Amino acid sequence: MNLLFDASSVFELIKVKGADALRYVKGNYTISLVHYELGNVLWKYRNKINVELVFDAIAKLLSEMNVIHVNIDKEILNEAINEAIKHNITYYDMAYLLTSKRLNVKLVTEDKKLIEFGGIRISQLNI
Repeated sequence: MNLLFDASSVFELIKVKGADALRYVKGNYTISLVHYELGNVLWKYRNKINVELVFDAIAKLLSEMNVIHVNIDKEILNEAINEAIKHNITYYDMAYLLTSKRLNVKLVTEDKKLIEFGGIRISQLNI
């Protein structure tokens, strides 16, 4: 099954599986916004984690994923902002949803709002 991982699921996967997380994301998808979101996660937990170690783990995982560059796809950008407003969710979240829909893959997320829109949790992957 091909999957698209959002930032919350990438971070959770690192917490749950450590170095073994690589085998779950390899060859799967994420979007280019993930870099910014994961940067914010590192900043948020900077006093609770080894930032350098987690940054290296994130970089390794992302290097093995297919990163879809939504920032250069005007069609996704326009649709994302319109749908985000319509459904009252963030632009970033809608970009993940629309990209997973276009790729015809499941969105893996730990975000409750995205789960309401059909996303699945890491725990549902039986890993």
